[in-house]
Amino acid sequence: MINNNKPELRPTRGAVIDLGTNSVRLVIVELAPDGEPMILLQEKLPVSLGQGSFADGYLTAQSMDRTVEALKSLTSTPTFQEADYVRAVATSALREARNKEELLDRARNDLGLDLKIVSGLEEARLIWAGVKANLNLGPAPCLIIDIGGGSLELIIERLGAEPVLDSLPLGAARLSERMGLSDLKGPIPAKLYRSVVEYVIGRIRRFTEHSRSYCLKVCWGCSGSLENLTRIYAKRKKDGDFDYQHILPVPTKEVGEIGLWLSSMSLEERRSVPGLDREKAQTIVAACAAAEAILTTLNVELLKVCPFGLKHGLVREFVEAFVPGAPRSAAAANEESVRRLGHRCLYDEEHALKVSQNALMIYDSFAQHNIFKPNDRDRELLRYGALLHDVGKFLSISSHQLHGWYLVRHANLLGFEDDECELIAYLVLAHRGPKHLKKNSLPELVKSLDSGPKNSRFRFLGFFCWLAEMLESRRQGGVESFKLKLDGHKVWFEVRAKNGTDLESEVSLFEKAAPQLENLFELKYAGALLLGSVDHNPY
Repeated sequence: MINNNKPELRPTRGAVIDLGTNSVRLVIVELAPDGEPMILLQEKLPVSLGQGSFADGYLTAQSMDRTVEALKSLTSTPTFQEADYVRAVATSALREARNKEELLDRARNDLGLDLKIVSGLEEARLIWAGVKANLNLGPAPCLIIDIGGGSLELIIERLGAEPVLDSLPLGAARLSERMGLSDLKGPIPAKLYRSVVEYVIGRIRRFTEHSRSYCLKVCWGCSGSLENLTRIYAKRKKDGDFDYQHILPVPTKEVGEIGLWLSSMSLEERRSVPGLDREKAQTIVAACAAAEAILTTLNVELLKVCPFGLKHGLVREFVEAFVPGAPRSAAAANEESVRRLGHRCLYDEEHALKVSQNALMIYDSFAQHNIFKPNDRDRELLRYGALLHDVGKFLSISSHQLHGWYLVRHANLLGFEDDECELIAYLVLAHRGPKHLKKNSLPELVKSLDSGPKNSRFRFLGFFCWLAEMLESRRQGGVESFKLKLDGHKVWFEVRAKNGTDLESEVSLFEKAAPQLENLFELKYAGALLLGSVDHNPY
């Protein structure tokens, strides 16, 4: 987001925050004249946000307090305050928490920080973007993994093709709690260590079966746990100080041996292992087990660690958004994932495109009259919602908007934050108008729209989507332009038809929208002006 306290110029200083299960990370960069980001500040603070939440799904009050204090510390520095672009995302722990809204509200109200949740697949895509932007991965396919606290991200980089992405709830802290490792202060039995390896092998089977054909030889690891594992290996080999440029890659066989070696120690003994951060002593065994499971199953020979990951993906997208000519990986991911979902649901692409074009004409016409405050991102989200408005029809005609809402909400669309996916899904639900919305809406969605800033924003964008569908109700593709004519609080809709297309029936539907128009914008519908239609005189 753009810092609203700064003038509306192209941002030059960006701050990105990655709130994970174990830690919160901050990177602040300045754009050089050539468009490359120069790092001004990097900070990492432990928060253990997911601690104690994996069993019942509720973040503890203590973990939320720690997180808010850490965020306050990071965002109160002068370097952060001078940033004119801020983007903060949260991953596994907050993504799955049942009481996530409490922490989101505290960040927003107490700190002025608009914290956004990203899906597991979007987390994987951002990790891939950060690694690819900063590391020469070579022409051969390679594996990239991030073993976080709550989730495991698996990525296959394929030169010239979209990456293969997966995200699973197999983070080191989660595995430690689930498999009983975190309960043990003494040594961990070798049998228990092997059971963790086998458990992970079972959970990643779908990914590994798809991935064996790539003949992967190298795995890049980009998480704190894997950095610790590599440091331990270097110390055991007496390779000197840890250095990303010269660190030895870890052979797959050694990963398992280090895991069993660490298992043979008590928790206190692990805290003294050279190369291991003390706070990782509780979860490093689970991380080794997960890494061994992945590498052995895919017959990967070497594990290499790299310092890049999700936060660098966020930095890359800051550069892409504000440097002219920079490739737009997030926009490409948006478009590709939306079209892919449409095709999988057998949507009528030509009809979807016409509705999306109508929606943008309606949006722009209302915006030109300053009826609402326009936003480029909202305009783009409206287009995506209009493209997907009919994806539920292959399941049901009568309630396709409800099926479409569910499909979009659970599709893990790439390049979007969680509240953006929520908006797109709402537009799919709302495109048949308020009558169908009230009749078929899920109770939790209705409740979420009863109050708060999203209420009016969701509803007026849903209104535009509804009007756009009206104009394409007979699938003629006959709308050339849409304009508003205002006289005080009275409004006319002016529609120009293409090549004499008969739009009388479509335009007559506008009467149904009159109550909603008055409710949302305090405008009274005065009628429609239809131009260019066969045998129609607008006067």
